[in-house]
Amino acid sequence: MEGRGETVARVVVIGYGNPHRQDDRAGHVVAEAVREWARQAGRADVRVLTACQLDVDMVEEISSAAEVYFCDTHVVTFSEDVAITPVDVAEEGGFTTHLITPGGLLGLCGKLYQRQPRGVIVSVPGERFDMGDEMSARTAAKVAEAAAWVIGALGGDRPEGSFAIDKKC
Repeated sequence: MEGRGETVARVVVIGYGNPHRQDDRAGHVVAEAVREWARQAGRADVRVLTACQLDVDMVEEISSAAEVYFCDTHVVTFSEDVAITPVDVAEEGGFTTHLITPGGLLGLCGKLYQRQPRGVIVSVPGERFDMGDEMSARTAAKVAEAAAWVIGALGGDRPEGSFAIDKKC
């Protein structure tokens, strides 16, 4: 990347989930909010990706980062809060198309590129996962909180809100 005149991303934000299954689109919406903030703030060091699921093709992109934020949705019965959790790097394990984890991507990054960026999962509670493009009101509000948390983390501030933050973050 560097040799082609492109800016090397110091931060990668990956929003993932199915954008056509109501609240499962939350990761995409968080990532797009961060993209817009980075554009307005002139933060060329922030690279935003969106996808239906994590993919091994992302490893090259994250290998140039110091930090990677994985934005996703969890079922509200797990937690009603935005969950902020450091990624535990998976040193071993196989990959299938539906079982790639943030830890698996960081572990593979270490093996292939001898680099392991710091990873953080930002997970938004969702309650509706049927086909459709509209999120529930509760999830939409939590998306705003999650985007504010990521933007705050990138700017050095961590805003107050209803977050379940692992103390290692």
